[in-house]
Amino acid sequence: MALIICVDGLGGHPETTFADLARFLEVNRHHVTFADIEGIRTHEDRIQSVIQAFRNGQSMLDEMNEDDRRIILIGHSAGGSAVRVAAARLRDEASLSGVVLLSQAMPRFTWYMTEALAKAMFWRSIDLLFARDIDMTSEEYTSLIQPAVSAKLRKSVDARQTIPGPEARTLAFWAPRLERYDKPTLVIYGERDQWISTNAHRKLCFKIARKCTSHLESNEIPGAGHIILASDSSVQVIEMIKRWINNLA
Repeated sequence: MALIICVDGLGGHPETTFADLARFLEVNRHHVTFADIEGIRTHEDRIQSVIQAFRNGQSMLDEMNEDDRRIILIGHSAGGSAVRVAAARLRDEASLSGVVLLSQAMPRFTWYMTEALAKAMFWRSIDLLFARDIDMTSEEYTSLIQPAVSAKLRKSVDARQTIPGPEARTLAFWAPRLERYDKPTLVIYGERDQWISTNAHRKLCFKIARKCTSHLESNEIPGAGHIILASDSSVQVIEMIKRWINNLA
């Protein structure tokens, strides 16, 4: 058994985003938990929620006397950025066995803009500049997370959360730098991501392989949007994640 910690991004609800993946991994004898998003205001808050979940996971494994000491961090979008930073801070922890980055938010100095995001940011420019909380309309949120399977798209839109203004401003204008962490990494992103450009995902994979870890596997999913686990290829993606976790030493 490995402990899997899932971390969602801006506007996402982890129990919706990761629902199918969590069920599948638990059937395969892994334990899945979600980083706490309650009270998150800044990106540092999200990073700290990952680190706290990791520490809680270590304590849980100690209490269960588990022989399998692996802890895997899975981050989606802004959660992917938080996981990268947390992995750098936890890089000396032997129990941190791997990192999965789904449609990850970009680090500083990586241009990521899409037409859909530029439009959304234009209409929300005052909110971003003054770090005001953002309650996205269903139309705004849909424009950024489509394409997706219609039923899953509706669930994601209905479950959307208020976006904390301070975190949104940080990620929009001054995201954390890319830091070395040297842990096996699986990167998955959609070929039709409307939130973060596909070209940015490709460039970041190159940077991660060069600066962070030589143990990188990256996958671009044809036809998929920002929420990979809500795409037509979700079963394929879940199988990919399961295989990768099971193959970790």
